[in-house]
Amino acid sequence: MEGVNAKITRLLGNRWASHTLFWLGVLLSYPILSFAMEQSFAGAVIIKLFYLPTQMIAAYFLVYFQLPKLLYPGKVLAFFLSLIVSFYVLGTLTHGVIDHLLVPNFAPEAERTSWQKIFFGFEQVDAFYVIWVYWAPVTMASLKLIKQSLERKTAIQQLEKEKIQVELDNLQSQLHPRFLSNTLKTIHRLSLEQSDAAPELIASLSEMLDYMLYQTQAKQVSVAQEVEILQTFFEIESLRQNGNMKLHLEWPSQVNGVQIKPLLLFSLVENALVQEDRSKQEDFEFNYRMTYQDQRLTVAIDSTQVRSNYAEEPSALRQQLNWFYPDRYELIWNAEPHQLHANLNLQL
Repeated sequence: MEGVNAKITRLLGNRWASHTLFWLGVLLSYPILSFAMEQSFAGAVIIKLFYLPTQMIAAYFLVYFQLPKLLYPGKVLAFFLSLIVSFYVLGTLTHGVIDHLLVPNFAPEAERTSWQKIFFGFEQVDAFYVIWVYWAPVTMASLKLIKQSLERKTAIQQLEKEKIQVELDNLQSQLHPRFLSNTLKTIHRLSLEQSDAAPELIASLSEMLDYMLYQTQAKQVSVAQEVEILQTFFEIESLRQNGNMKLHLEWPSQVNGVQIKPLLLFSLVENALVQEDRSKQEDFEFNYRMTYQDQRLTVAIDSTQVRSNYAEEPSALRQQLNWFYPDRYELIWNAEPHQLHANLNLQL
């Protein structure tokens, strides 16, 4: 079905094809109606062919000159004057074509109006010809306006989507410098102390950077990848905290094939951990529990770390969730100076 819709969209997007279909519909409109009047199909098509030239002139003049060149720029008086002139010229011209080309060949006994009376004696019948000529141009103009409105709406939605995506990419990229800065400071400290943990930390940092710079370019990553990179992150944090943090981790057992937006869970964890100098911190506990069941991923974090900005909810994370998982998540962020409870419930 999607393939058929795509083909129809491409067909209607082609100007020549869409205009051909429109005029074919106009040509067949009268013959279809003629069945109710007990008129032959061939005869109705022939009659309609005599109306078609002036209808096409009126349609393209209205759509490509009168509306865009006169009405839209605000030349209202010029628009209505040109409309009246075109009504008169094309209506009377159609009347003349019908009376002097169609009627003599198909109904020679019928009464005809002289050219002089047609052009200089505007009567009620001429208003009939104006209506017959202009229903097609008005229909074309209406369809074009609808199409332009839909295109503008689509363009605006695309611009909004791109704007939000740029904002989200910017928010996500802000995670990297902070994490990198803290880790490099830890490597510098361990190097000065000539700690054996420094090479291990460098290897873990390399793995994290590879994931952040290259793997997260995809729209979706597996939850298993996120779990693996979070485990590496906690290894780095354990070294950075240098014994200040008592860590408890719990991971889901079955997440094969489950997809998630990259670094979403990392953002939650990074906001839950206070990024301060270890010498200024008291010992604390950090509990991280992740479960997955029935396409629902739940992350619960409990921390006793001292925090000064305890009332602040991670707004960047909330923006990401609102965009990627609207109406499919619940985020709880309860923070106090010596305690944090965060819970993310996500329908994947």
